[in-house]
Amino acid sequence: MINPGILTYSRRTMLFGLLAATALTIAVFVSWPSVALGQSPDRAPVQGVTVSAGDAAGELRITWDASSPTPNDYRVIWALRNGSFPSWRDPDGNAYPTESELTLTGLEAGAEYKIRVRARFGRGDSSPWSEVVYGTAADVPPPQITAIPEQTLVAAQQLGHTSPTTMAECSALMRSGEAVYCTSNRFSVDTYYPDYSFSINWSVWASERANITHYTVRHREFQYRNQFKRADTQAAFNVDPAEGDGWVAPGSCEAAVLATDNMGQATEYFWRCQSLTNVNVDTDGNPTTVETDAENWQQTHWDGSLASPSRKHDVPVTAMRIPTRAPTSLSDELTQSELDDTVELTATETQMLLYGITVHFDDDTRDFHYSLITG
Repeated sequence: MINPGILTYSRRTMLFGLLAATALTIAVFVSWPSVALGQSPDRAPVQGVTVSAGDAAGELRITWDASSPTPNDYRVIWALRNGSFPSWRDPDGNAYPTESELTLTGLEAGAEYKIRVRARFGRGDSSPWSEVVYGTAADVPPPQITAIPEQTLVAAQQLGHTSPTTMAECSALMRSGEAVYCTSNRFSVDTYYPDYSFSINWSVWASERANITHYTVRHREFQYRNQFKRADTQAAFNVDPAEGDGWVAPGSCEAAVLATDNMGQATEYFWRCQSLTNVNVDTDGNPTTVETDAENWQQTHWDGSLASPSRKHDVPVTAMRIPTRAPTSLSDELTQSELDDTVELTATETQMLLYGITVHFDDDTRDFHYSLITG
């Protein structure tokens, strides 16, 4: 597409003679890459672009390395993975932050987006685009609130341990032998005890806000499997998918659109498969569900317990090879030979509890945070 400004300028110069207009048109097309994009060949593209899910549904956090010299601002553009990047006129797909970070909100929860960034130094002087980076917007839809089971509230009461509010307090408990592990995130301090119990404490963060009315606490239990080995030889086995090859849950691959043309028609496809390292089953092998544990929680900490022993070794796992061929359409299915291309493995299985904590304020607004407890 030719820059409208350039085209207008060319039309005006046609008034000065056909020969001059022809020469100008040739010059425009020769210099097309830099003129059309406003891109300076002396600028380096933006580096270090990273994308991660935000704290609330539909959020996506983007960071990148600051450009040197300091630009006037940056242009960040985004689109669904299989969509087209927007033009600069589209406010829904463009942002112009002055810092080297940006949090997008209001995206489709759980959807995958593509992002790229460039630095802008002034009129007609911008860096080349960064490489395209992909990320998935946070997907944490709240479940329906139900009545609080009395036994659930009883199970969540203090288990006789100290619930530290800072990492320094938690480290002191480790030195005394009362705690075995401490970790922190931007929301809470999490403490692990020798009897496989734990404490999540967000009182320091909560003390910064005076208008909190209550909390809603929910959790999801699942298993994480790693350290894969071949069952027959016990040799280390890498299951991470890479460039069309890798090992995934048997029969889980389905065709998906990778790229489209400017008319929105699919031009490339890829296999979307279920990873082996996020196994959503509980310690009994049953599919996990999101449970409402407390609707009107007033305390700034939560105590619980991990199953003992929480780690299991040499868990039997069957892995299927991702087909090396690309699918040809969305209706493309795996052949029986591809489905049978499996290997028997063992793995280390770790129990994980994902706690979603919604903070409710007296103006009917809310904020969401999470804490991951691992066995």
